[in-house]
Amino acid sequence: ARTHLVAGAGFDASQSSRKFRVSMSDMSAAFFMPRLVREMRVLAPASSLEICCVPSHQNYESLENGDIDLAVTTARIQTEGLFQQQVVAQELVCLVASSNPVVESGMELSTYLTASHIGISPHGQDVDFFEWMATGLGLRRRFALVVDSFLVLPSLIPGTDLIATVPRCLPDLYSSAFEVKTLPVPISVPAPTLRQVWHPRFHADPGHVWFRNLMFT
Repeated sequence: ARTHLVAGAGFDASQSSRKFRVSMSDMSAAFFMPRLVREMRVLAPASSLEICCVPSHQNYESLENGDIDLAVTTARIQTEGLFQQQVVAQELVCLVASSNPVVESGMELSTYLTASHIGISPHGQDVDFFEWMATGLGLRRRFALVVDSFLVLPSLIPGTDLIATVPRCLPDLYSSAFEVKTLPVPISVPAPTLRQVWHPRFHADPGHVWFRNLMFT
């Protein structure tokens, strides 16, 4: 059985009232939070957790200022001096309506590139969250719609010809509630890596160590 001391000697989670603040997307929150909340309610019932979504280009400043304890992101933070740890890698898939003819015919590259796509821009950016996948190969997609939330996607696709390129965890979480199907992305790309990132100032902090290990479990 797990104890209240998890790789954080000197920190007694069962007695702590510490607040942990984490930046992550709504999809990452849907993926991580159910388990994390359950475990924290048992291991650290007096502690609290706040989830926000800091734009990736502001992660370093927010971590350095102590505004957030962790950033959970697929964005590669270029600024040196931050610790990063891989949490999970999720392959990308195409999310389409169950009625879309491509479900039967298959997703060819030419079909994918000429299709109408839904872009995901959590921080109001002009570029889709995973546009690096196509641009890195010299390819371009046409976006008919751009939204700032991953979780709204499954409800937008049924009854349309739209395609969303998303990590597999999204349809795994929600596809059963909507008339959507997943297809392989017709481009060979590495699975995006979700990492937790923190500032060196808190690297040896016992409570921070405990929380990072809880996230990584």
